[in-house]
Amino acid sequence: MGRISRDRRDIYYRRAKEEGFRARSAYKLLQLDDELHFLSPPNCCFSSSSESSSSEDEAAAAQQQQQQQQQQQQQQGRFWGPSASVWDYPHRAVDLCAAPGSWSQVLRRRLWRNYQLKVREFNKLQQQQQQQQQQQQQQQQLVRPEPPLIVAVDLQEMSPLEGVVCIKGDITHAATRAAVLSCFQQQSTAAAAAAAAAAACEQQAADLVVCDGAPDVTGMRELDECMQQQLLLAAAATAAALLRPGGALVAKVFRAELGPLLCMQLGALFAAVCCSKPAASRSSSSEAFLVCRGFRPTPPLPRPLPAPQQQQQQQQQQQQQQQRGVEPRERGADEAAPQHPQQQQQLHQQQHQQQQQQQQQQQQQQQQVAELWAEAVVGQLVPFVSCGDTREMDADRNYLLPRCTYTPRPPLQPPTHPAYEVALRRKRGI
Repeated sequence: MGRISRDRRDIYYRRAKEEGFRARSAYKLLQLDDELHFLSPPNCCFSSSSESSSSEDEAAAAQQQQQQQQQQQQQQGRFWGPSASVWDYPHRAVDLCAAPGSWSQVLRRRLWRNYQLKVREFNKLQQQQQQQQQQQQQQQQLVRPEPPLIVAVDLQEMSPLEGVVCIKGDITHAATRAAVLSCFQQQSTAAAAAAAAAAACEQQAADLVVCDGAPDVTGMRELDECMQQQLLLAAAATAAALLRPGGALVAKVFRAELGPLLCMQLGALFAAVCCSKPAASRSSSSEAFLVCRGFRPTPPLPRPLPAPQQQQQQQQQQQQQQQRGVEPRERGADEAAPQHPQQQQQLHQQQHQQQQQQQQQQQQQQQQVAELWAEAVVGQLVPFVSCGDTREMDADRNYLLPRCTYTPRPPLQPPTHPAYEVALRRKRGI
């Protein structure tokens, strides 16, 4: 009864098991891509599989529509429409906090579709060269597209996934970033031009970085929001070390008071930032996804905030240093104190004036910070896009199941080493 009730209450959980996804979160990435087209072309590009003239006409018409949409969006300064060229879509992606691997499955499916479209386009261009008898002049410019490469990184051990390179590591460590870059450098290239292009992009090789990670929720909202924001900043720092110029980042965030500030920080790295909530995400959940496009390389990001214990230690050290510096000053002032009372009054007045000036400067700085916060942060408008249609599948609705014919399915891939594994062993006495 427990499995059937879970399948009835959550249609995305049931569909994920039926369609071969490891988790229901796969539909979130699918709905985001169907709306914003940062991962693959629209569905109209995939429908033309035959080589008939009608399908070619439809494909040409679809390309014309896409070109018109792109021109309009460029005039308006937007980055959210589908690209007119197949070559603009990614073929190298990194999945941060990847376990159990549902987003890696989506990346594998969509990127291989992109690869098929690129191969078709490459074959067409090759045929055109042969027909125009310019093969010798333009053969060096044409480079056969490389197969897609997907790298999944997670702190926990992840079960193998076909077509995906799995790395166990911490995204905040430089060694993990070096391991990801080495995977891109080891990818085989057939042509010399492709090898030169790969060597030029050694340091920034990925076209897309996605992150669906979240900390363990404690129930304290402010703490959970702060931890999630620090995780997102760590993912952004990793993306800045891996992305090529013009790349994209998709990351989970909890909607909070400091959301506009976080979007402003990402806006320093990307040309456009958009907040989106897919239909697969429950309405009671505060999660949303930031889609950042048009990566602009900048100097290295500052380190994330230190742990609370480190902050307390630093504050204690500063207080001790201040106390040590104040004691000798007081002793020297007492020894060299003037004997006349008038001079003592003048010194006290000067000290009082200095304290007042310092207080005024601090108040002015606080006012300036408050004004900047009100104008630039609170007044910052972040575009919000709703993805998916709840009329097809509603995450907050119960669906009836035929009890006679329906049989529940187990999860496709259970966790390899969950956090509660030690507790279960102790309970069982193992």
